[in-house]
Amino acid sequence: MKIFKLKDHQLIPTEECYSFPELKVLIDRDKSANKTKAFKEIGFVFHMCDPISNFFNYPSGIKEQEIIKSFIQDSKFKQDKEIKNAIIAYKKSIETAKQRMLNMWTDKMDEITDYIKRLPVDEDTIKLLMEAATKVGNIISTIDKLEISLEKGKDKEDKVRGNNTLSFLEKRSQ
Repeated sequence: MKIFKLKDHQLIPTEECYSFPELKVLIDRDKSANKTKAFKEIGFVFHMCDPISNFFNYPSGIKEQEIIKSFIQDSKFKQDKEIKNAIIAYKKSIETAKQRMLNMWTDKMDEITDYIKRLPVDEDTIKLLMEAATKVGNIISTIDKLEISLEKGKDKEDKVRGNNTLSFLEKRSQ
């Protein structure tokens, strides 16, 4: 789903946003003429969920803070019920089963990384850390296989007549 389009060097919500009930709520509640607040809220939803977002691979613990700092640029910004509903609905609309599986494993890797960072390295934990390194290697291998599988699926979807592929911008304009 394409939720933004470029008009006069500005990103604006697309017609699809207006037909997506959870995003339309964000647009309708912004009574300003230029819909700046709605644009930022929809952008927040996009950056929290969409794989083409620059923030997609950020660890879940810091992703929201980075989006607020870099995109929203308002330290008072908080997710409310409507934004949370939009995030849930948008994720459901764009995620495949493989993407959900990859996202789950990526989140678990972040949790494991945080846990291991907190462990002191001493005589008691060194063996545990070495065993964990072996097991983490297996998880990384699984994640790599999922990523390769997702990329192969994207390649199939992106083929057009003449055995050519769509560019990034062509894909987003469909």
